[in-house]
Amino acid sequence: MAVDRGMSMSKYAERFKLAFSDITPTIEIEADQIEVRDDLKGCEGRANTDGNGLASADFFEKIAIRLGCPGRRISAIQMRLGPAKGMLVCSYELQSKIVLFSEQVKYGKRSYYQGCEICQRTIEVCSSGIVFADHDHRRMQRLNSQVILVLQAIGCPAQVFLDLEARFRDEIASIMLSTAHLVHSDFLPSADVADGHAFSDLCFQIHAMHAAGMDHTTDNYLFLCVRKYIHTQIRSAREDGHLPCPDSYVVTMVSDFMQRLEPGSMSVWLKGRGFLLGRHLATQIPCAHPGDIVLLNAVDDFSKRSPGFAYENLAVMSAHESLPCSPAHRMSGGDYDGDKAFIIGFPEIVNNVHVQERGPSTGDPDPLCGEYRCVKLEHVITESRAQNEAVHHNVEEALKKACVQMVDDAGTMAKINIMWTARADRDISLKGNFSWETKEFLVGHQELALDAAKTGWRITPQMFQALQQRVYAPSPHWFRSGQGPARDDPVRSKSALGQLYDLETPEDWTDEA
Repeated sequence: MAVDRGMSMSKYAERFKLAFSDITPTIEIEADQIEVRDDLKGCEGRANTDGNGLASADFFEKIAIRLGCPGRRISAIQMRLGPAKGMLVCSYELQSKIVLFSEQVKYGKRSYYQGCEICQRTIEVCSSGIVFADHDHRRMQRLNSQVILVLQAIGCPAQVFLDLEARFRDEIASIMLSTAHLVHSDFLPSADVADGHAFSDLCFQIHAMHAAGMDHTTDNYLFLCVRKYIHTQIRSAREDGHLPCPDSYVVTMVSDFMQRLEPGSMSVWLKGRGFLLGRHLATQIPCAHPGDIVLLNAVDDFSKRSPGFAYENLAVMSAHESLPCSPAHRMSGGDYDGDKAFIIGFPEIVNNVHVQERGPSTGDPDPLCGEYRCVKLEHVITESRAQNEAVHHNVEEALKKACVQMVDDAGTMAKINIMWTARADRDISLKGNFSWETKEFLVGHQELALDAAKTGWRITPQMFQALQQRVYAPSPHWFRSGQGPARDDPVRSKSALGQLYDLETPEDWTDEA
């Protein structure tokens, strides 16, 4: 495996996970068909094209054939191409060519592809990173507990979420009129999706019985299946603090390579929906800081003049030269290498919040209660030679140490998330907004833990215990059994999540419906 010697051992170890990712080798590209360009940059020198590039439409047609879907239009793919990775967006102006931007290339010079092995010029496509132009975005997305708490912290009243719950109940009542209503709603996954491993056999049975002409209003067994599915889904959503939200979408982000979109705007065209228009909120999951939510104006500029690249089922973000950083970077420090935007257009939410600006991150963040343990590969090699020791043995030992640390720290993020949720809920219950400890101190630790595998950051058990004592808050009563420390005595929450949890059980009102 080719690597950059300046890479930290923790990031080197993280690379081995790529060997177990679900990728499909597709087409081989000639060296003279690959061009590496400088990134489009903003007014402060940060890349506005961080993580994505372009590939010609003829290449995408060949890739579709290799993926087993000939003739189907693909807007973008998440891929690896030797030392480069990220998204490739279909270009209608290039011919038999790939354009990579410098931030996509993780090691090697621009001439790397001229002398590399053939396998380093084969496009490997991530199976979960294919964006089809004809995919229908009909399923309503759900607000999770983190997003609900952050939205409350920036001004969205609890009543908005209670109204969403009432609206959801009305929709459930309407789709229960017949099995046909249920099957064609976005509450039940489609037959193709239900046939996959992500959903229980119950969904597939409902589709199969409906296809056989059965209806739950006349068949008792199908009625019991439908009833069980609805109860399970609603109970699970309530326990997880999830709430279905109209006009919400999860869409892969890419750059506006032509730099036509104005600052503060985006273009989102969705199959079955068309162009989104007007004010929308955009963020990434996880979202824990109020500044991670960005207000953008959705426009239909591309309907009047084609940008020259695919935009269907993509969130095209402004790459205007006057921007200090990309819109993706303002969402939890994201980029365009496959990151998805959670977009909310529901007016009752959008019109009630007051978005808070958060400055772009610069350099390595303060380790706070933790520390960086990131010996670089170059250092291991140099030290080995200086001590006249076997380089390969010391590199192997350093990799083992990094892997053990990754395993030991695997649960840190989840533990910090639980602390953040308890603290954030208490803040909302007591004063309606977040304290400094919640939105800066704990969020800082969340972000450090999220990137720990790449940066080598870790927190010792002693320091983690000190962190718990500093930010401790009792678990709110809506926490599921088993969440939070066992010694916690749950307190009654006044947040929207607490009020939603206190509503009558799903079994009561669904049976009545």
